[in-house]
Amino acid sequence: MKCLEKDRSRRYETASGLVRDLERYLADEPVQARPPSTIYRLRKFTQRNRVAVFLTLFVAATVIAVLLIT
Repeated sequence: MKCLEKDRSRRYETASGLVRDLERYLADEPVQARPPSTIYRLRKFTQRNRVAVFLTLFVAATVIAVLLIT
């Protein structure tokens, strides 16, 4: 839902941009609006769960280090 995004850089720049996308949709042409990319979703998840991501990476690095040492 590109027109409802909180981040201004991810919304339509003007109302006419939304109109153009609606016209493309009605004409069975590809629209510019698309779901968020995997990288964007991963970055948002990391921002919301910094501690959990840090602890998971720390534990994973520790396990790998122990496996490499033995």
